[in-house]
Amino acid sequence: MEEETGMKAIRVHSFGGPDKVAIDDIPIPKIEKGKALVRMRAVAVNPVDWMVRERIYNPAGADKLPITLGQDFAGIIEKIGPGSDTRFREGDEVFGEVWGSFVEYALVPLEDLVRKPRSISFQTAASVPMPGLTAWQAIIDTAQARPGMRFLIHGASGGVGSFAVQFARWKG
Repeated sequence: MEEETGMKAIRVHSFGGPDKVAIDDIPIPKIEKGKALVRMRAVAVNPVDWMVRERIYNPAGADKLPITLGQDFAGIIEKIGPGSDTRFREGDEVFGEVWGSFVEYALVPLEDLVRKPRSISFQTAASVPMPGLTAWQAIIDTAQARPGMRFLIHGASGGVGSFAVQFARWKG
């Protein structure tokens, strides 16, 4: 069987509304030391995706067109870069954040991967990184939550808010 060389990617070639989103054929990235090639099984759509698409937000790595959208993902490690010192193996189910995850295969730094618990779906795992880390930074890192503290969490039923409620209860 011949090795695949191309894949689909969700990208924008000019800034603006949803009509600017395109599905392109692009090369599969070449493996590098310290990185894993992850086959995407699920990706999450976050507000940052439309903000980048409309150029309201310009994160590092998303400053040159065309831009591949997406950040949160869950998938399976296909390859690990040669000479990489890692706790991961090919075939491991993982999740994490990497800019440009709306692809079939993403090249992800090994330190940005977490092993996916078998008890949760790929879809659930892909929904965790950005909302979970945002809530953690707010409640744990910034507010330094501790027993007795009280929080008003707007949007407690949303992604970030639902994590914030859990972290606040856990710490306070």
